[in-house]
Amino acid sequence: MGDSNSDEYRADENNRGGIYASTTLNWSEQLQRYRGIEIGSWGSWSGTRRSGYEYNWALTGATAEDVVKTGQAAGLAQQVAAGKVNTVVLYVGANDFAIWNNTYANIYNGVLAGQSLKDYINRIVSSVAIAIDTVRTTEAVNMIVANLQDRGQSLGFIAHFPDPAKRQAVTNAIIAVNAGIDNVVRARRNVALVDLYNYVDSPKYKSRINLARGTVTVGREQISFATPGDEPHHAMLSDDEHSGAVVQCLLANYIFIGPLNSKFGQRIRPFTDEECLTNAGILVRGR
Repeated sequence: MGDSNSDEYRADENNRGGIYASTTLNWSEQLQRYRGIEIGSWGSWSGTRRSGYEYNWALTGATAEDVVKTGQAAGLAQQVAAGKVNTVVLYVGANDFAIWNNTYANIYNGVLAGQSLKDYINRIVSSVAIAIDTVRTTEAVNMIVANLQDRGQSLGFIAHFPDPAKRQAVTNAIIAVNAGIDNVVRARRNVALVDLYNYVDSPKYKSRINLARGTVTVGREQISFATPGDEPHHAMLSDDEHSGAVVQCLLANYIFIGPLNSKFGQRIRPFTDEECLTNAGILVRGR
């Protein structure tokens, strides 16, 4: 369940990656292709759904409320109840603080503030809780829930919103949402929390970053976050909204394989750096 972070890059309506489309896959697609994770058959689905895998209900542009209102949670719950799905990922929230729908700008500029902002935060947290409880039709289902990243720290957002004090107002709202999500997860069994808010600052990821060069080291390659581009040595695609295949591969480890192995006793082999590069179409040197 979620938004374009999980909606298939290879869906006809998305078709991300330009001339590099064949190797521009997101985290769920890479898990399906390179780890054999069962996400159902590929097809075109009715209602609010589009083309993609049968068990992937994520839809580009969705907010936390949309996960409930447009049927993502209810549809997936039916598949869980039918025994078709035993692990669920809820990864949503980017569009609740996005540029394209003005939500980030409204908080940044003080248009959404005070009690109205508190109510907005509470609606996001409530939607996450409802989505979790809707899908958990059986205790046998394992749930992975990601909190929200603060994209206000990225170069693109800083360029659009240069005032650090105003950006902090948005950051504070995101922190409040994440505190609510943390409480929701703690109150429920068989639910793992993925801390995306602190992902970039985690020791394993931070050690890869060279701020002076604007790169992330993966294997022997430097992946640039200074500028967007569809060529796989860029961390962000040319739309400057969606991360490239290498970053998505690292995300597959962090958001799916890691929690399943550590909390739910699975033994899925994490992607190596070399695999992430190869998946993205980068020729790994030394092979």
